[in-house]
Amino acid sequence: MEWRCAECGEPESGKNKALVVCHHCGKLLCLDDRISARNDVFEGDDETANVAYHCTDCYETHHKVSESGQGQPE
Repeated sequence: MEWRCAECGEPESGKNKALVVCHHCGKLLCLDDRISARNDVFEGDDETANVAYHCTDCYETHHKVSESGQGQPE
């Protein structure tokens, strides 16, 4: 089975060797298409422990800051 990025369709090979899963919907994402967002629900000793990865749709729905400066609810 060949894994592919849900955003761009690139197979898991070469630069896309490390696919991640969207925190909300579970889509596979390559390194170029993942969007990271800090999430204080996750605990850890370093900054990367508080990061969750998202696809474009989930990031815009759950994390993007609106023009009024208010973030969307998780």
